[in-house]
Order: sequence, then structure tokens, then C-alpha cells
Amino acid sequence: MKFGGGKIQVWGCFYAGGVGHLKLIDGTEKKEDYKQILIHHMMPLIEEKALSEPSHIAWIFQQDGAKPHTANQNKNYLQRKAKESGYSWTVMDWPAQSADLSPIENLWHYLKNQLRKYPRLPTSKDDLYVRLKTEWEKLGPDALQPYVKSMRQRCEAVIEAGGGSITC
Repeated sequence: MKFGGGKIQVWGCFYAGGVGHLKLIDGTEKKEDYKQILIHHMMPLIEEKALSEPSHIAWIFQQDGAKPHTANQNKNYLQRKAKESGYSWTVMDWPAQSADLSPIENLWHYLKNQLRKYPRLPTSKDDLYVRLKTEWEKLGPDALQPYVKSMRQRCEAVIEAGGGSITC
């Protein structure tokens, strides 16, 4: 997130019912950093939510093709956890250069617009993170479900566009 002369990098996840953790990333995300995020932030959320749902509900974890996400150690970790878990979840196959499939990109845009409503610019990166986290924690099912429900339409549009850009 770039804002007012500074920028921060965060990792976040959401599902139709709410948001997961918002993790501030120091510098550029590396594959080792991402594995720690998977272990300490993503897996606990999947475990908590998947175990509270009926067993016929299948969860799909979606991530883009960023190098830390596609590193063998992280792909192997996710595959192993999916097999060991005892509940139904998979990692979505992600086509190359398909940012338009990612509903979180639209959510980041929404959050940037929310940050622009503040009467003054953030004074530091910490201030920016606090504001972002505040807005993140306000997100509930009414705001998030349209992003989740748009996935079928997104996938169909990307296929129809032969993998090209779409607007959703």
C-alpha cells in the first residue's frame, strides 16, 4: 500500500464470513517469510474455520503466482497440510499473470479508498498500518461475500478473454 509518501507491504486473507490476520511484512517478502505466514497465520485460520463448518464444505485457498508463493518448500508444505488435515481444502491452481482473478486486489482498492477518507495523511508507516488494520477489522460478511461470489464470474471472464485482462 502506497500512501502519502510512504508504503507498506502486508499479507492478508479473507473468506466470505470475515477477515483473517493482516501481517505487516518487513521489506520484500521471501519464501521463508511466506512459509512462516502460512504456518502462523493461514493454517490456524483454515483449521479454525474448516472445523466449524459442515464436513461437506470444501475450502479453496487462493494465492497468486508470486515467487514466495510458488517456491517448492511452500507448495510442498501446503500439499502436505491439505493431506494431513482431515477436512476438505485445496490450493487453487493459479494461471500465470492472472491478477484479475484475485478478489483481494479489489479489496485492496476498496481499502485504499477508505484510507483516503481520513482527514489527514498518515504521519508514519506505523500510522498507515494502524489505519489499514482498523479498516481491515471493520470488514464483515456483507462487504466480503460479493468478492467471494464473484469468483465464478472472474474465472469465466478470464477464460473467455483467453487469459487476458478483465474488469469485474
